[in-house]
Order: sequence, then structure tokens, then C-alpha cells
Amino acid sequence: MKPAREALGDRLKVIEVVRHPLYMIKQIFLNMESLIGDERDFCIYYKKNGKRYPYYCVGWEDEYDAGNNMEKSVLYIHHLTKMSDEYKSNNSSNIVTIPFEKFVLSPEEGMSQIETLLNLKRDERTEAMLLKQKVPRQKTVQGLDLEIYRRCGWTPGESELTERDELNLRYEFAVKELGPKFKEMLDASIEKYEKEVWIP
Repeated sequence: MKPAREALGDRLKVIEVVRHPLYMIKQIFLNMESLIGDERDFCIYYKKNGKRYPYYCVGWEDEYDAGNNMEKSVLYIHHLTKMSDEYKSNNSSNIVTIPFEKFVLSPEEGMSQIETLLNLKRDERTEAMLLKQKVPRQKTVQGLDLEIYRRCGWTPGESELTERDELNLRYEFAVKELGPKFKEMLDASIEKYEKEVWIP
């Protein structure tokens, strides 16, 4: 965000959407498996000691190299959350953080925050788009069933499962490939999110 902030100053408005780590872990893992390092990945890379790294690895290349793909996914969540927190602590006036789960279950507060930040008002097109995206929902996982989402690890929710049950399934998927250090890091990310943002 630093270059954008320096270029635009107070004109920069940021809408950050955050999501529970366990709802992100599978897609990040699949990206680590098939996209990171591939020419189709359009994020910025840099070279260090003859190796290419995604931009977000600056300062933790050794950790990145030592982990398997699930452990890299946990590191990704940990470090990018830290970067976001540092940015927000210095630029709180131009950023609105929207928790995905709260928004899709009850969008009113998030929509009001966006309207205030951008000095805009909703109209019938906004409401139509919310309906198209199945917002509001009964459960966060009841999104659109699209092939691209399935390819990125999305699966339709089970009607008999609670939100916590859905998260537990994703936790089991992740921890079986994590060493103790990385399990502890994932647990800390989950605890932080549920304490500060949303708990099912």
C-alpha cells in the first residue's frame, strides 16, 4: 500500500475484506500447489540468492523455503495479517475493514461503512447485485456454485453442519500436514480472528 498512499495521499480509500483463516486455507494451499511459481501467477516476484519469491516473502524467505505447501499457506496468512495490521495502525482514517462472514450473513453495517467511506448511496443495482451474490445468507458457505470457486477449493456447505462444524472440517484438512510450530501459528491466527473479528 505504501506506493499508493504516497501517490494519492488522502484521496486513497481502501476497502479491505478479511475472512476467517480456515475459510481461506484450502484455496491458499491449492495456489501454493499449482500457481505459485507458475507464469500464470500475476503477483510480483523478486530474486534472492538465485531463487524467485512472491513479494510477500520479504524477510521470511528461510521460513518459506523450509515449509511444505500447507505450512507456507499458514505463513502467508500470518505474515499478510501482520502487514495489514501495521498498515491500518498508521492509516486508520482511509480504510474500512469488512469481515466477509458478517457481511454475507448481514450486510447492512458493511454497506453503511462503504457508503460513508466513498460518499456514495446504494441504489437498486446494489440490491440486485447483493441478491445475485446470495447476500444475505443463512450460512457463510452458501455462495454461488461456480466452477472457478470449486477449482479454488470451495465446496457447498452441508445443511446439517453448523458454522463451527464447517470450520472444523477445514481445520482437520489443514493440521494433518502441519508440524507443531505451524499448527501453533495457525491456532494463533484463528484465535486472533475470532477474538477481534468474528466468531461463529
